[in-house]
Amino acid sequence: MDNSLFTGSDFTTPISLQGGQTIFISYFPTALADTIASLLSLTATFAFLVILWFTKFYKQQLLTMVFFLLFADFTVSFAFFSVLIFSPSSASECKMVFFISFFGRNSSLFWSVSFAHALKTAVESKDFSPAARLMRYYYIFAVYLPIIISLVVVLSPLVVYNPDLQKCGRYETVGQFDYTYFLLSGMPLLLSCLLSIYFYLRTGCRLKTLFNGTAAKTRDALVLVLYPAIMIICWGPNLVWSLLSMAKTLDPALLVFPKVCLAMHGFLNSLVYGLAQKTRQDLKGLCCSKHAPAQEEITQRMLSMIPDPIDHDANVDDETKYIDTNV
Repeated sequence: MDNSLFTGSDFTTPISLQGGQTIFISYFPTALADTIASLLSLTATFAFLVILWFTKFYKQQLLTMVFFLLFADFTVSFAFFSVLIFSPSSASECKMVFFISFFGRNSSLFWSVSFAHALKTAVESKDFSPAARLMRYYYIFAVYLPIIISLVVVLSPLVVYNPDLQKCGRYETVGQFDYTYFLLSGMPLLLSCLLSIYFYLRTGCRLKTLFNGTAAKTRDALVLVLYPAIMIICWGPNLVWSLLSMAKTLDPALLVFPKVCLAMHGFLNSLVYGLAQKTRQDLKGLCCSKHAPAQEEITQRMLSMIPDPIDHDANVDDETKYIDTNV
């Protein structure tokens, strides 16, 4: 039985185990499929984080949420590849890497829920401004709460280092349900999916009211609609697998699809922002603005070479004053 809800754990012992036996489940499997997908997510999230940072677009309220969501996805992929390059060799290193990855995972989930809630708020008020007033609560929910959960997990026996296998993971007893792991790992995922679906149902068929506006409003609407949907699509298969594995033994080969979906989460989130028409317009305007100062300087130099026009009226007045003085 595998009730792991993190990244699709690998068994290090045969599947045909008797109840009561202890198995070790690694947290960072290295299958080729999810490695390639994670590389795509790492590259895409890093690229758009750089764009958001240097263009200062992240200062806009909604794009601030996008920035933190992509940063969370980036930390997950970064932790995955750091394990591939520098394999942890102690329990402290395992806990550090797992904290980064687990924080990014939960933060990404909670930011997706925040987008779903912002969508419901925007539809009810027919405006995006109420979501800006809720940013303080979104920060608490999607940044501070994942930090607390991650600290609790890494300080518990759920993250250990196996010196024989040289892997990070946890021990699990066959036939026994690990309530602690499910509470700290499974419940955030389950609640995130259920809350996003609930906010979608509350929104209903009123979504079309958000798409009647400018290109900027259309991009904001797409962000609010698609980010929670991507979270459900990417994490849903893993959730279903984990719930089914509690009831019966499943073929580990079927776990490839949920793992690839998880690894593609950051890549798909990046595409939502990057392929929006308003984003392309902003980037095009930024590139054009870089050439504007040089062209303006050339224009000013050309104008400075033109002599000032002669003011004939001023000369006439001066001459009249001179005559009056002589008289």
